[in-house]
Amino acid sequence: MLACEKRYLGVCQELLSQWGEEQTKLRRKDSGDTVLHVTIKAKNLEILKLVIDHGAVIDAQNDSGKTALYLAVETNFIEAVNLLYSVNADPNIVDKNHKSPLHIAAEMGHTTMIETLADKFKAPLSSRTQVTLPWC
Repeated sequence: MLACEKRYLGVCQELLSQWGEEQTKLRRKDSGDTVLHVTIKAKNLEILKLVIDHGAVIDAQNDSGKTALYLAVETNFIEAVNLLYSVNADPNIVDKNHKSPLHIAAEMGHTTMIETLADKFKAPLSSRTQVTLPWC
């Protein structure tokens, strides 16, 4: 995981070729991040492709409920969003605050990201799921 975070492509290739399944299932104790989350945060498309090719769980959520797609949107990493689209990432998974990747894109003013999510993923523009009203 550290090799992905530090963008050491050769080390990542070696680790994934030897222990791919084990490496893609590891989680950080402090955040619940998988190697996919860490790679998104490092903004390295080449390593991201490698991690996906070695069986990373695309829609895995960390302790905050964030998926790789959510983090890609949050960090405005459009290339990762396009790659995650190609492997069928789910744009409707919400975090612990009931926010989807589309909500985050809108909050952050990432207009290109909003267009991508709406056009490619057909992300719903109106839903904010499971909000409980105090009088219900």
